[in-house]
Amino acid sequence: MRLAAVAIAAAALVAGCGGGGADEGDTGSAAPSANAYATQGNTICRTTQTQVDALQTARPPTLEDLREKTPAARRRLRLWTEYSEAVDKIGKQSQDDLLALEPPDELTAQREQLRKDLAELDRLGKKANEVGNRLRAAARSGDDAALAKARADAQKLANRQGRIADRVGSDFSALGWSACLPGQ
Repeated sequence: MRLAAVAIAAAALVAGCGGGGADEGDTGSAAPSANAYATQGNTICRTTQTQVDALQTARPPTLEDLREKTPAARRRLRLWTEYSEAVDKIGKQSQDDLLALEPPDELTAQREQLRKDLAELDRLGKKANEVGNRLRAAARSGDDAALAKARADAQKLANRQGRIADRVGSDFSALGWSACLPGQ
């Protein structure tokens, strides 16, 4: 189920950026220097990555799991749902914390682009949840045509989410938030 993996990867990208904190280079002015702004954002990202790392991970559900025919499948689906919801909650807080930082004038345009890209990623995430529900319903009912349609829709959304997640990564780089990037 590539959609689930991409959705969590995108969520983790955003969630890899939560928490909060100021930097000693911040003079208390409304707009810190670019270095202080980068430090604040990187602190948020490191804090959130710690929060995400502390979660008990779960693997994405298989098609068989979505059919929920066994107690083990229902358990795997429940664990995945709990994990996904926890990552989403951390990611949302992280996003709020990052966007609450006041950028220096020279980074205002980049921060606004990040705001737009995160809003688009959130919108696609809601659509992905809807498609996921359709996928699950089709799997449980055994409707092969509905299942094929939901899988195709899920793949299209996953591709779009991946492109937006790449843009978010570019936004993070432009703002100096290297700790928000995967593998940092």
